[in-house]
Amino acid sequence: MSTLGAMTTAAILCRVALVAVFGVAAVAKLADRPATRRSVVAFGVPDGLAALAMWLLIAAELTTAALLCGGATAWFGTILALALLVVFCVAAGANLAKGRTPECNCFGQVRSEPIGPGLLVRNVAFAALALVVAAAAGASDVGPSLWAPATDLTGAGIAATVVVGVLAVAVVLLAVRLRRVGAAHADLVARVRELEEARPTVGASPAASEVPQPSAGGVEQVGGGAPAYEAGLPIGAPAAAFTLPTASGPVSLADLLVPGRPVVLLFTSPTCGTCHSVLAKVAGWTESYGDVLSFAVVASQSAEANAGVVPLLAGFEPVLFDGQEIWEDYQPRWTPAAVVVGVDRTVATDTAVGLKEIALLVLRAVATARSAAASGTPSG
Repeated sequence: MSTLGAMTTAAILCRVALVAVFGVAAVAKLADRPATRRSVVAFGVPDGLAALAMWLLIAAELTTAALLCGGATAWFGTILALALLVVFCVAAGANLAKGRTPECNCFGQVRSEPIGPGLLVRNVAFAALALVVAAAAGASDVGPSLWAPATDLTGAGIAATVVVGVLAVAVVLLAVRLRRVGAAHADLVARVRELEEARPTVGASPAASEVPQPSAGGVEQVGGGAPAYEAGLPIGAPAAAFTLPTASGPVSLADLLVPGRPVVLLFTSPTCGTCHSVLAKVAGWTESYGDVLSFAVVASQSAEANAGVVPLLAGFEPVLFDGQEIWEDYQPRWTPAAVVVGVDRTVATDTAVGLKEIALLVLRAVATARSAAASGTPSG
């Protein structure tokens, strides 16, 4: 094989790889737009421009994949691919320099993880593929168009194309499935560990003066004795009034109930790993269920202590800080925890603890509120 022929072959293989990378990335982002929008905000784009930035990013990745498919347009697709990879590296590097690690969401539900050095290495590898195509383009030979009709292919070529297509779809589906299974397994392991650590001592009863503090790891220790297992207030109990500071000024329970919707109070701690997963979902819950529920995050400790995790909320407000009294009044005991307060200012649900339990609480509260709205009766 001549040098030029070898370069052409390498360019074709690199083009196919880049088309797969940018095509899968664009389609995955398009399929999970709420998460993509939150990721854009977490990277530093103003909330008001997040939707536009999301669509521009998806369009740029789709355009890159399309240009790389054409023989005459592959060079332009290569330049666009290199430009996007440089932008990704600069954005990731700027966040890492500030000590921030927002979710990449590069491949949507296929692969989403906090940014780190691995992301930069991966982008450099993709850039190397693009440089191979650029070098071939300099030799005016990047290979034929990938849009070539099947009639121009041999029988072996058609079979190879079909096999590659089927394998690509299978890999994407398998990756999505493995990610979901892995997340469910990690959540299950975390819950089992929490339950084992929180196994109560029979007959133990903490004194009324021994107030639990929000736990970073999930379990609340009471007065140095056995961990407290039960959490929260009984359904129907009066919801204590409060006024707590936020980034934009004080907010009270009465303020949260002004829209006439039940409010979900989410209790979190800045050093609680599971809390970070809950915070990443709050903006999406508000977007999906904000017609029947309100949400508020009650973060232990000060605004400064929570500065590193607030970006996970992707612009969501309100976030109430350092509410010692509210922790005493609502007795969440563990973090993350959540409870629904009805418009009648009573506790409308049991207190849910853990990511999965909180998600179920939200879904049940939504179903209850929408059923009440459909029947014309007030919810909560």
